[in-house]
Formats: sequence, structure tokens, C-alpha cells
Amino acid sequence: NAFTGRIPTCFGGLSGLKTLDLSYNKFVGVVPDAIMKLRNLRELILKGNPELGGVFPGWVGNFSMNLEKLDFSFNSFCGEIPESLYYLKSLKHLDLEKNNLTGNVHDFY
Repeated sequence: NAFTGRIPTCFGGLSGLKTLDLSYNKFVGVVPDAIMKLRNLRELILKGNPELGGVFPGWVGNFSMNLEKLDFSFNSFCGEIPESLYYLKSLKHLDLEKNNLTGNVHDFY
């Protein structure tokens, strides 16, 4: 696709959604907090949106206990990886490649 602009907050109303894949578009700005309403989400894939970024969302690590795949690669996220990310017990795939993240990587629990 070639979606542009900000990620619409209406995605947060899709409560039964299990996968949200918005990769390789032209989204800009930050990931809306409305996404954290997706409690059933198993995969959140936002890779390849180079103008999407800002501070890495702190809520990512605690918004879905079902999350198995998180791919924020090839974007413009910055700041430290939130500590809560290390406690995602269902996480099987994590890709944060090509961002501007800082800090130390800890052991996952």
C-alpha cells in the first residue's frame, strides 16, 4: 500500500483484532495510544515506515499479554526500550532494527 499521514486512532476500536500489519507505508508521527486498546493483539507489525517514530511507546510492553510478534524495524523510534517490554511472556519475535534506540538490552523474562 501507500498509506500516508498519521496512523488513524480508529484502529483502537477494532477490539477483536489479532494482527495489525501496517508495514511498508508512508505513515508519519507517532503510534497512537488508541492502539493499546487492542487487548487481543498477537502481532503488531509497523516496519518500514521511515517517518514513523518519536519516543518508543512505553505502553507497548504491557498492553497485550497475547503479543507474540512485535516488529517496529526500519522506522524512526528513539529513546530507551521500555522495561515493560522485557516482561512480555508470549513474545516470540522482536525486531527493532534500524531505529535510534539507546540503552542496554536486558535479559527477557
